[in-house]
Amino acid sequence: MPPLVIYLILCVAGFLENVLPPMPGDTVMLFGAFLASKGVISFYPAFLATTAGSVAGYMALFAIAFRYGRDAVHRFGARWFSDDSMNRAEVYLRRYGYVVILINRFLPGLRSVISIVSGYSRCLPIAVFILSAISAFGWNFGWMYSVYSLGGNWDTIKNKFLSLLSLYNRAVIIVLACLLVVVVIAFLLRLLYKKRRA
Repeated sequence: MPPLVIYLILCVAGFLENVLPPMPGDTVMLFGAFLASKGVISFYPAFLATTAGSVAGYMALFAIAFRYGRDAVHRFGARWFSDDSMNRAEVYLRRYGYVVILINRFLPGLRSVISIVSGYSRCLPIAVFILSAISAFGWNFGWMYSVYSLGGNWDTIKNKFLSLLSLYNRAVIIVLACLLVVVVIAFLLRLLYKKRRA
């Protein structure tokens, strides 16, 4: 394929990964870096195309949620995003604010949901755009440059990095679950303290 077509595919894959979470966007991103390491395409245009797609997908969901609000999103988005994941994202956003948007790419299972929740929570669009771009930039560059530097055989890279991604995802989910438990316990203790004081 001509390089421009490959860049377009990388951009579309980055977009669809946010809009349709089952889309294996990270695998496509890594393959783009592998192609760059082989000289088929250039690294920086591949990186920028992937990042632009990621940010565009994030902002598309943000805009839809911003326009239609929480009730509509929960009613029509349940097919793709569970109420549980949206509720968890709401808790994190209320607790940590814009920091959650800044690290959204590093939160497996919640990337797309955070864009939706930040939309119907009426977060400042320009801040969301900047923070989501920084997040996508950091995540994409870290993984793509690692693969680009290694080069080598695609099957080896894919298996190694997918196992690393899987391990990373499990670790982050465990940490997030622990944080959520701590928040809930703190909330309950505060209620109990207020009740006893009254």
